[in-house]
Amino acid sequence: MFALVLLSLFGGAAAIGSLQELVIMDEWQGNPINAPNWGPISMSSDGSKATAASMHGGSDDFAWVSIDGGETWTKTSEEARDVVITPDGSKFVAVVTGTVGKKIRLSTDDGATWTDTGSPDTVSWGSLATNGDGTKMAALGDTNSVYLSSDGGATWTAAGVTQQEWATVDMSADGTTIALGVNGGKIWISSDGGSTFTEAAASLETKWRAIDMTPDGSKIAAASQQGGVWVSSDGGTTWTEGIPADHKVFRGVAISDDGMTIVTNNCCNGENWISYDGGASFSYMHWRLNRYWEKIALSGDGSKVLCTSSGDGGRIYMGKATTTTVVTSTMTNTTTVPTMTTTVTVTSSVTMTETSTEAVDETGETSTTAGSTSAGSTSGGSADTTTTEDSGSNVVEVTLTLTVDDPAVITENATLTNAMIQGFADVMGVEASQVTLEFEVARRLRDRRLQVQLQAIFSVTFPDAAAAEESKDAIEAVSVADTNQAISDAVVGAGFGGTIEVTGKEAVIAVVPEGPTGGAMPALTVGVLTQLAIALLQA
Repeated sequence: MFALVLLSLFGGAAAIGSLQELVIMDEWQGNPINAPNWGPISMSSDGSKATAASMHGGSDDFAWVSIDGGETWTKTSEEARDVVITPDGSKFVAVVTGTVGKKIRLSTDDGATWTDTGSPDTVSWGSLATNGDGTKMAALGDTNSVYLSSDGGATWTAAGVTQQEWATVDMSADGTTIALGVNGGKIWISSDGGSTFTEAAASLETKWRAIDMTPDGSKIAAASQQGGVWVSSDGGTTWTEGIPADHKVFRGVAISDDGMTIVTNNCCNGENWISYDGGASFSYMHWRLNRYWEKIALSGDGSKVLCTSSGDGGRIYMGKATTTTVVTSTMTNTTTVPTMTTTVTVTSSVTMTETSTEAVDETGETSTTAGSTSAGSTSGGSADTTTTEDSGSNVVEVTLTLTVDDPAVITENATLTNAMIQGFADVMGVEASQVTLEFEVARRLRDRRLQVQLQAIFSVTFPDAAAAEESKDAIEAVSVADTNQAISDAVVGAGFGGTIEVTGKEAVIAVVPEGPTGGAMPALTVGVLTQLAIALLQA
């Protein structure tokens, strides 16, 4: 059981109805397909299809296919050492070494049947990559060669690149950008579809094991056996260390389509890491599975992860990373109460671990204890999180947990949201003009079923900190039942015909972090932190 939080806060306001969405995975699902080793794994951009290679050894290596996002897997007839799916999910491409000979083979019917491409049968093939729809391909040969196809595999041509011990390859969606990693060398880049390749002088000289890029080829992540994980945001010209080399033996890496989410795994230490800021910082994910991790795949939106493991009881693991859109709501009342707006202008980075104020109970629910949590930055997965006393804040934040039929019916309706503010103000004994409102939608995958929960986060501003503290005690004294009655009556009176119930209530004093010059920054509320929290739980 663990908690992982790593996000940034972004200033600005958005139109009413914009929501912070959290996807919470209660546990990683180990697919019940056991193999001594699982190797390469690949997933379509939308996460609906996937393929992986089981590495039993010798002629017992097979390509497996999933057409339900990794829930179930089917063993194909292909004895393969590597297999990929095109990002659009239309084709599966396998490097075959079994009874059909040394071939690169293709399936266009989800692995049911396979046909030879025109790949030379004199070459023992290694890793391969395709563009978005499989019309262009790149494959590594056993003679330190690179072969390219621009007609869906019908014909292949040796690329004019210096022979190296090539270990990994990837290609952009249009096939223009190709990246190669050397086993004991640097990374090489082509920006003309493979006509020419240039050594990326700024890349590390190490044993590269995996490379992945965004569809436009502008952002690249690379993992090495001895040199850590590196990221480029300019198509491979410059490189920045994301995870230092002392963690060793990284074998897999994957990057989301926008380049913001990066996942990677470490074989020997059983570590898995995730970044939500394009590789500027990584956080260690405590999956408590103690596996020898091999390769890793990520859906285009960064919401789904597939990972292979080796050794005793090797399996395919599926889980949820997180997709987040950090927004605030601006609510303008057009009926009976004054204009109310919510604006967040703080830009910061927050990390919480098991020892921070973010807690997880045995049911997998998250809760936040009262008190302020300072904003800190993280690098290489180490948390920099402290807890301080509340100091000088004149804002009380009240988080109500709601059960509703459809959150959007409320969050996208200004009349209903303003009614909620008025009902809240009435029951808490404050003026509606003191109150602002933000929403959070939490989507939790539990027992393979998605549950939706709405949180309404009310911020109440008082003249000074003393008044805020006194009013917080009064607000805490209002029961959940009375709060539920007031909110329900208010929204029903405004025309709401669905089901709404307040099931939880928490009041805290908002945090006022110290600014970069020592002054107070705008209030960074615990609710905003809660909106940015992501819990990946292992029961």
